[in-house]
Amino acid sequence: MPPNYKMVPSSAEEPRCDLQRYRKTIGQLLFVSTCTTPDIAHAVSSPARVTDSASKEHERILMYLLRYLAESKDKALHFDCQDAAVLICFVDASFASHETDVPT
Repeated sequence: MPPNYKMVPSSAEEPRCDLQRYRKTIGQLLFVSTCTTPDIAHAVSSPARVTDSASKEHERILMYLLRYLAESKDKALHFDCQDAAVLICFVDASFASHETDVPT
């Protein structure tokens, strides 16, 4: 997703996209993010929240994700399992930045 993009449900005036195709694409991207490409998990979960009111703008974000996957298909993580591996990871997450998820 573009940096600092906030995914909000569309208003009634915005043009709707083909919801069946949108939902099918979301399902396929969720499968890919779960099974093969976890780096897109957050980017896919945001448009998945608005499946009932998806607009052309939301569909444009899905196309952005599909282009990212097409351009990065030759990149991968490789682990050498000869020694005992220790995986260290850091996460910087702020759930308070999602205005639609924060209880009021």
